[in-house]
Amino acid sequence: MPLDRFSVQHRVAWPKFIDDRLRRLLRGFPDPLVRPFASSLSTAFVVGCGHSGTTLLAAKLGRLAGCFVPGWETSIFLPDHGLAWSKAAFGALLKSAETSGHDLILEKTPKHVHCASRIRRLLPEARFLVVTRNPLDTCASLFERFSDLEYAIERWNLDNTAAAALIGQNGALQIRYESLTMAPTIEFARAAEFLGLTWDDAALGPGETVFAPAAAEENMVRRALEVAAPVVSRNGLWRQRLAAAQGEQVRFATRDLAARLGYDSEISIE
Repeated sequence: MPLDRFSVQHRVAWPKFIDDRLRRLLRGFPDPLVRPFASSLSTAFVVGCGHSGTTLLAAKLGRLAGCFVPGWETSIFLPDHGLAWSKAAFGALLKSAETSGHDLILEKTPKHVHCASRIRRLLPEARFLVVTRNPLDTCASLFERFSDLEYAIERWNLDNTAAAALIGQNGALQIRYESLTMAPTIEFARAAEFLGLTWDDAALGPGETVFAPAAAEENMVRRALEVAAPVVSRNGLWRQRLAAAQGEQVRFATRDLAARLGYDSEISIE
C-alpha cells in the first residue's frame, strides 16, 4: 500500500493513490502561470509532525499584538488544490489580517511541512517555525489517538524527514517541544523574535486562544482546551502509554532521523 505524505491517513489504496495523483496533476496544470502575492503583510507557518506542539505554539503566539492566526488548520497549500485556488484562499486570509490591522499572519497546518516549496512559490519571504518532538512521546500520543503504532512511526518519519530538510533552509527555525514546555518564556520569546513580534509573558497565562473548542472535531477540542491552559511539560508521558517493547520499537525505527534532529538522549528507554 503506497504512502501519501500529504495525507493524515497516509496509507492509501492504489486506486485512490492514482486518482489523487491525476487530480493533483490536472489542478496543478496552471501553476506556472500563477504569480506570487503582492502584499506588505509578513507571513509565517507553523509546521511539523502532528502531536508535536504545533497548536500550542501557534495559540500562544496568536495572543501577541499584531499577530493574526486562523483558528483552524487551513490545509490551503496541500497539492490537492492548484496554486490558483491556494492563492485565492490564502488571499482572503491576508485581506482579513490586513483590514484588522495586523502585521503578521501565522498559519498552522502541520502537513504544510511538505509544502514549503509550494508556499514559497507564492510567498517567497515566508518564514517557518518547524516544531519537533522526540519520537517516543510523539508516537505515544499518535498511538493514543489512532490505536496503530506502525502508523504512528510512519507518520513521525514521514513528517520529520520533511522537517529536517526544511530546518536547514534560510527562513526556518526549529522549535523543540521539550524546550517549549520546559523553558517557555525563553523559547516562545525566541520564536516571537524570529517572526518580528514583541514578546509578552502574559501570552503564556491561562485564557482562550483562537483555537476555540466549539464546532471542532474531537481531537481539536482537546487541543483547544490544552492550549488555553498554562504551559506544562508532558515530556516522558510515553512511559504511561507504551509498553517497554513498544518503546524499543519506536526507538529503533526512528533512531537515525531522531539523531539528525538532535534527539540522541531523549529517545533512550533506560
